[in-house]
Amino acid sequence: MGSLCVVLASVCWGTTGTLQALAPAGVHPLALGGTRLLVASLFLFPAALYRKGSAFMKERSLWTGLLTAGGGTAVYHL
Repeated sequence: MGSLCVVLASVCWGTTGTLQALAPAGVHPLALGGTRLLVASLFLFPAALYRKGSAFMKERSLWTGLLTAGGGTAVYHL
């Protein structure tokens, strides 16, 4: 499962350039990068919450770390 996650992450890493090439002319790169992060978060956040044995459902104190990591990733990518 870990190898599959790495492969999927590497495929998703290169999607901004492809999206930029296929997007209508004049779309700002920050808008495309932000949209990519939003779509990814719609899939990854629920997966993290409901994963079998996930500590997030048991300990609410971990939410701070999750939100900090998510915010840092968003700022880095943008």
